[in-house]
Amino acid sequence: MDIVGASGHHQRKACDKGDGAGPQKRAQVFEAVVDDQRGHRHDHGHSQGDQEDADNETDNAKGRQRHGWLWLVSGKAPFYLRFKACKPAQSAARFDRPGKELSTALVIDGKQALECPIIFSRRQPMQALEVLLNRVSVPRLVDPAPDAAQREIMFGAALRSPDHGQLKPYRFLTVEGSARERMGDLLVEALQQSGNEVTPQALEKARLGPLRAPLVVVVIACLQDHFKVPRKEQLITAGCAAHGVLLAAYALGVGAVWRTGDLSYAPQVAQGFGLAAGEEVIGFLYLGTPLNPPREAPKVDVGEFVSEWQG
Repeated sequence: MDIVGASGHHQRKACDKGDGAGPQKRAQVFEAVVDDQRGHRHDHGHSQGDQEDADNETDNAKGRQRHGWLWLVSGKAPFYLRFKACKPAQSAARFDRPGKELSTALVIDGKQALECPIIFSRRQPMQALEVLLNRVSVPRLVDPAPDAAQREIMFGAALRSPDHGQLKPYRFLTVEGSARERMGDLLVEALQQSGNEVTPQALEKARLGPLRAPLVVVVIACLQDHFKVPRKEQLITAGCAAHGVLLAAYALGVGAVWRTGDLSYAPQVAQGFGLAAGEEVIGFLYLGTPLNPPREAPKVDVGEFVSEWQG
């Protein structure tokens, strides 16, 4: 097990205890050590802190209680632990069910082994129906960005969108690192040239927008005149391709949210991204590691949206 990221000044380690579990068994044993006496806080480059985390981050005589993350790699899929309002503690536990939230005190072999709740993600991608029925947007994102293998899967899923005529009427641009700052400058320029009254706060919001995730994917619809496939259908296909990226991201444990707004469609933005005639931006996909566990999908009555037509 390799640690690929951790927040704050927590010092942690993780290991497979070698319990002999074969490939057919999902149970593994991990050990995590938390040591946070320094009381510092890192926000992974976010311009705004997480108010929820700040509210739960309280001082005490022995140190600071706080949230923290531990990211592990198991095979190709990400696996992470979230320590919530932990006191400095050492814990070791066997987990046999992904997505489980443990109680405030976990007892193993008659001893209290865990002093705080933890939430952990999938070690393997979810089944298709689970993804389709439970996908939600994850707006608060931090490093690391999806790796090369995860991107291959996500963009591969986009290529399977319904496509009348097999035109593949879309393409993607990835924006990360310092390019996100240049994207922010582009949005500011578009806002200044919009002809509307612009406040300093609005300019700052536009400039910092792309920094809200380690990876931004610009989704571009490539529309053409076609004797069989109208542009409207091509635009729908491009939207389905973007949705494919979001579904695959959710299955892999990657946080994602689709953002748009008036600036997405501004001509200055299209020019800045080098769009050709017939191309248009249909959205920005923000991708990264979830700062918080994904919320539960709201319950919706399917019957409210389905009715029978009888002529």
